Amino acid sequence: MVGNLGLVTRAGATIPSDRKPATFWITSPLTVMVGNAAGGSAGVGIWYIFAPEVTGPSADQGFFQPGEAFRTPILTMADNTAHSNGNRGFFFGDELTMDQDFANHETHLCHPHEDPLDPHSPPTSHLVEHLTLYKNVERGVWNDCKNITFDGLKVADTPISFTSTHTPCNVRNSLFIGESGNLGKPNEVRLRDGTRVMWHRSTPHGLHHQATVMGINFYDGYVEAEHNTFTDFYDDEYKLAGAISFKAVRNIKANFRNTFFDFEDGVGGNYVKGVPKYSYGARNGERRGLVHDLDGTITGVPGTTVVPDRPFYRSALCQARPHWGNMTVCPHPYLSLVGNQGYDQGNFLVTRDDIGEEDTCMSGGDSPCHYMVMAMSGDHSHIMAPAAYTWDHLSATITGIPEGEFFRMGFCFPLNSTVTVAGSHEPAEVASMEEMMEDTTGTAFFRDTEVGVVFRRFKGDEGGTHHFNMVVEELASQDVDCISRAYPKYMTEAI
Repeated sequence: MVGNLGLVTRAGATIPSDRKPATFWITSPLTVMVGNAAGGSAGVGIWYIFAPEVTGPSADQGFFQPGEAFRTPILTMADNTAHSNGNRGFFFGDELTMDQDFANHETHLCHPHEDPLDPHSPPTSHLVEHLTLYKNVERGVWNDCKNITFDGLKVADTPISFTSTHTPCNVRNSLFIGESGNLGKPNEVRLRDGTRVMWHRSTPHGLHHQATVMGINFYDGYVEAEHNTFTDFYDDEYKLAGAISFKAVRNIKANFRNTFFDFEDGVGGNYVKGVPKYSYGARNGERRGLVHDLDGTITGVPGTTVVPDRPFYRSALCQARPHWGNMTVCPHPYLSLVGNQGYDQGNFLVTRDDIGEEDTCMSGGDSPCHYMVMAMSGDHSHIMAPAAYTWDHLSATITGIPEGEFFRMGFCFPLNSTVTVAGSHEPAEVASMEEMMEDTTGTAFFRDTEVGVVFRRFKGDEGGTHHFNMVVEELASQDVDCISRAYPKYMTEAI
């Protein structure tokens, strides 16, 4: 498909998926897309959507084996444009169902491999080049696929420029414009104070309140962003704006290097914009996360991480950035914690030992700080507890401990119960906390039966991933709230 123009695509009823139309509806990865333009669709401009199995009259033609399409790298996708679409400019995701509908969920199946017929073959990457998106009503890009690179992406005049849900995703050599010189026609808007006025330019929101204009918007997984430029992301009486932003409290962080801005932070706009829960633009969600600034081109300090400005993340060594939506810049390494068995899809609590219960990190409530996967400072020790006892297996995974460094973590178990401990680097029990803290192998653990907690002292290695497993052999109670008993006994000094 080369050099085609598609305009004003509208919803229909021929097949179920027609209720959300796309001007270019690509169901095969073996498609060349070069120099096409999609404008004014009621739904999506360009939508890549694959099926677990080939559907419709093509099902028995031998095109793809089950799962093969999701594991096949796309062919050339370059120099395409999508603008003024009612939903998304470019959508790579969801799943095509057997009845020609879309599943309407984030797919985890899209993961290209060198041999698409072998899901165990080495991964490879999708490549999207020089895609131009502007004035799309919801967002420019929504990507569900793993191992994808966007090179030379250009997005402008869109509430959210870019969101990716799976890891890893690379964005490089790209340009993000909050508001361009393409003013369009004035329209009526609702200002941040609720006043209705005629605005000097076209906007995607209209009278919808809580308007935001965000650039790269982080959600799930790791994003590597390199050599990208941001311009015109500034707050005004109509909207909040930020070049780098967050959809939700999700995974650990994004890595940035060689980041460029054509404005002065805090004067001509915001390099970063977090939106705390219940504040303007949050829509009742906590929209703050972590950004790792590898070379200092965002924060001015190489190797620092932008985190929410709350006690659980910050220390006295951090520098507050209140105009970034209550964010702060910290020198600590931040690790990733996943609660697996026994933690009910992220239903767990974590405290930091130097502040105790002052700011408990949890997945819900008024101040959530994680959803299934959370981040924690590697320079501090922590304690983890399930929100409730639901299973006799408790397991967790920690990644990101710097090689050669040590990290202490406590895991609550049912009070007065008998448990066995296992995990990567087979743990060895010691008799005291002092003995554990003197261990240099990264295998020691200490059990405090009065509190109901097992402590591990992990050691960072080249692999970077550490597993903890605990099994309840004899259950004496379902009291897994060791946090309330752990302090002040295991309080540590502030850094």
